[in-house]
Amino acid sequence: MKKLIGLLIMVLMLSDYVSGQATLDAVAYIERGLVYYRNNDFDRAIENFTQAIRIDPNFAAAYNNRGFTYGIKRDYDRAIADFDQAIRLNSNYADAYYNRGDTYFIKGDYDRAIADFNQSIRLDPNDDVSYNKRGMSFFHKGDYNRAIADYEAALRINPNNPNVRGNLAFVFNNRGVDYFNKGDNDRAIADYTQALSLNPNFTSAYNNRGISYYNKGDINRAIADFEAALQINPNDAEVRGNLEFARQQRGR
Repeated sequence: MKKLIGLLIMVLMLSDYVSGQATLDAVAYIERGLVYYRNNDFDRAIENFTQAIRIDPNFAAAYNNRGFTYGIKRDYDRAIADFDQAIRLNSNYADAYYNRGDTYFIKGDYDRAIADFNQSIRLDPNDDVSYNKRGMSFFHKGDYNRAIADYEAALRINPNNPNVRGNLAFVFNNRGVDYFNKGDNDRAIADYTQALSLNPNFTSAYNNRGISYYNKGDINRAIADFEAALQINPNDAEVRGNLEFARQQRGR
């Protein structure tokens, strides 16, 4: 099985067929549906997955594949209905839980998404993609600590996942902003530094850390961070304004 990363992250089962699980005719429709899917002919893919279901109503992977394709077409309610059925047929179907959770995530129902990612992780504890997406759900709920914990778990499983590294940098930056708003510049700086260790080209983290340094009276470090941010994005007017102001204050 393979998880596809994009606007809609779902699992399209390419081989969930064991002897006796589905008739050969149903498998043939599934395989033809996958060909149509790969050619972006989603309506015909759905027709073939539906035919597989007619032949074998207990074929969980057929519901999963059709739900996946409905999701690509942004027909999320039908997608969820198919994942529901796949899970009813196979309560240990980790990928169907993941797919349904991802669909809830897209719909903005983060609590239900987290509940489904909990199940997919329980069934497959080495699934870095589920940890990443659960972390994204926690992030959208404003629970930065749990988001960080999930992103770090995902990186322990797959240290080279650039999507997770980017997400983790983003949440460190946002938690840093929270600390800054509470007047805790030291913790803010620590989080911005963590963000930059994950993404050295993170302009906002340099700018934010520079502001925290300025608030602590460390104008030289503030200027260094503003200058670093401008090297990455020379057209950032906000950073340029911060740099000019800091230089003026140092010159007094």
